[in-house]
Amino acid sequence: MHLDLPPLNHFPLAREHSRSAEMIAEANLYLSSLRLKTTLLSQAQLEHMRTTDLAGFVPKNVLTEALVCPDGHYDRTLTISRAVILLFIADDCVDSTSEAKRTFFHEIENILNGHPDPCESGVAREIRDVFQTLAVTSTEPEYRQYVRRIREWFRRVVIFSLDQGSTKSMGCDRAEVDPVHPTKISTYLEMRRKNVAGYATAALARYAAGIYVSDEELSDPLLSRCSDLGIDLASYEKEILQEKQSTGRPTVNLVGLILEHGADGRQFTTPSEVKLFIQEEIERYEGMFHASLSTALSDMDDKGVPKSDHRRRWLYILPYIVSGNAWWGQTCGRYNLPGKPVLRKIIHLEGGGDIIEPEPACSKT
Repeated sequence: MHLDLPPLNHFPLAREHSRSAEMIAEANLYLSSLRLKTTLLSQAQLEHMRTTDLAGFVPKNVLTEALVCPDGHYDRTLTISRAVILLFIADDCVDSTSEAKRTFFHEIENILNGHPDPCESGVAREIRDVFQTLAVTSTEPEYRQYVRRIREWFRRVVIFSLDQGSTKSMGCDRAEVDPVHPTKISTYLEMRRKNVAGYATAALARYAAGIYVSDEELSDPLLSRCSDLGIDLASYEKEILQEKQSTGRPTVNLVGLILEHGADGRQFTTPSEVKLFIQEEIERYEGMFHASLSTALSDMDDKGVPKSDHRRRWLYILPYIVSGNAWWGQTCGRYNLPGKPVLRKIIHLEGGGDIIEPEPACSKT
């Protein structure tokens, strides 16, 4: 594991996993197996997921999990890639009337609620297998943390769908979660940390790297600030790419929020003006993120925390999560839409000398 923070002018940073080519092959095989063993994916949907990187783990160039988890254990990284593929399918199934997709959605719900369905459908087996792998390769506290973070995100996916007229599910209602229509950037970013699976992604990235940081340790003010700033930065990176979801369905979006309510005492009249402001915020947050990491690591140095400590190792992989999110936002078909190419951001390769720009995915709709 690399144990030095990169200089600020090298953010966002990327490093490819040494076995990324094998991961690409395995991820494609897994998608194909879902097509063969379940009725969840049509051939067209399968190709769509492959070419648009919709699942976040099958990009055209460098595997996203290789950017998020360049130090991840091979088997563990494959496990989280499968979990995220399943969760992304479930996310897209919330409003589906397809019986197979409704079954799939409820299987995910049952697993997260601790009541797996004993039925032997292909859908049930796929979900149980992935979560069983997470369970047997983790301690009980680790597994509880993963499931709680995933469930926290998944509940909010369902709650958002409720706001769009979907069927009530998972025994909760919107009153239990954050405001669906915030008017301040700070409230919006706080909501996004949970709604976009930021905490869940972070927990799974720690699993891939073979590290565990307890909830109590994560609540330390210095560590929690690093995590929150990283997730906020990832949210900004995505939000600058769009005004609405690729489905055309109205949604809460930072561009729209700032247009309507302003920010920092300023008012804006066009999306372009807002995006320039967000770009300024991205640069400001990169500085804050880098400073928070340096402060937290210096504090650990002062306290004699060893290099091998999981809290310290967590801070070293956190910048790669931010880079992986930036890369995914620029290549996946949810953001890089036909006729609306995304704003390109250079991603720096670790080691110096080389810089690369993501090649946008083939955006089929």
